[in-house]
Amino acid sequence: MFSNLSRFHLFLAFVAILGLRLVVGFHFYKEGVGKLNQPDWTAKGFLSTAKGPFAEYFRGMTDDADGKRQLGIVESSNGDGEQKIEISTEDTFSIWNDYVDRATDYYAFGSPDLIEELKQQISELEEKLANADSMERSEVSDTQSLIAEKNAELESIANQPKMANEILQAHEFALEDWVNVNRIPVMAHYRSDDRLDGFTRDGENRTEVALEVDSLRGQVDTIKSDRYKELSKWKYEVGEIWDSFEAQINALPVGKQVRAEALPLHRPYAQKMSKLSVINKVIPWFDTIVGVLLILGLFTRFASLAAALFLCSVLLTQPFWVPGTTPTYYQAIEMVACLVLFATCAGRIGGLDFFFSSPKPTQPEPAPN
Repeated sequence: MFSNLSRFHLFLAFVAILGLRLVVGFHFYKEGVGKLNQPDWTAKGFLSTAKGPFAEYFRGMTDDADGKRQLGIVESSNGDGEQKIEISTEDTFSIWNDYVDRATDYYAFGSPDLIEELKQQISELEEKLANADSMERSEVSDTQSLIAEKNAELESIANQPKMANEILQAHEFALEDWVNVNRIPVMAHYRSDDRLDGFTRDGENRTEVALEVDSLRGQVDTIKSDRYKELSKWKYEVGEIWDSFEAQINALPVGKQVRAEALPLHRPYAQKMSKLSVINKVIPWFDTIVGVLLILGLFTRFASLAAALFLCSVLLTQPFWVPGTTPTYYQAIEMVACLVLFATCAGRIGGLDFFFSSPKPTQPEPAPN
């Protein structure tokens, strides 16, 4: 294909492919490093707003996508087969009570041994202070401060079981109050799940019919967007109560009780090894490694194909041909660019793959006549 090109055109092709590889590689590297520098980066927002034919699959990758675990939604059926929806705090309170028990063991809240040890230290310091005549003024001041510090620590440890129980009760009350305020709209939200409120059509195909009408498509998207925002608001508010409870319990330990790692609170709606947590850990490193490989021109075919497949998955979450999706034209263009890099073995052009490529076999010299 390139045999009929002049040297000038070959040079232009060389520069174009090299430039394309470097630009795509730098973009992936920059995206990856940016995500790594954000400890709280998550793909949850992008996955939870997925649209198109694969929307349910991608939304299922998020933790508790429908919010039922976090909000304590309990579904049951009565004798007539009618679906019944309630909000229950029972499981949450059970987890919180267990967490207080685990924190008491982990930090040794109210430990008699620590209390006795502190009393002994205070007694020794007071005896030392009794002989203040032989001490420097600064040493006397330091000893008095240390006694006050030990007394405060002693009081804190003695009150820890009571404080932990008060924190538990305060957050149970806060959650119950939230449920009482939001019970009606939350239950209405789940009772109208998979429905398009505001449309007068009846029948099982109401959603499909509405989507086929251009004048109604915008209203459908608006309703779905409003429902998502409403659910996100509730999940955030309940999540704040969980976070506050965990933070206040972990703030109770003092002195020797303080550990290098805080005791994590088990959240049934956010598992450590969930699909989303794995995605959040893998994607930043994937972007960074792919970017470095493309910039160096090392294992370029593997890196470019992996990048193209990743960008294809991004397109499937927000297909640009589906109305109301987030624009993904740039991802489509970059996906095609990655396929070009894959097809042209671009790493052999100004890259390290040149040194690992198989040498071109030499033609045998013709035998002399």
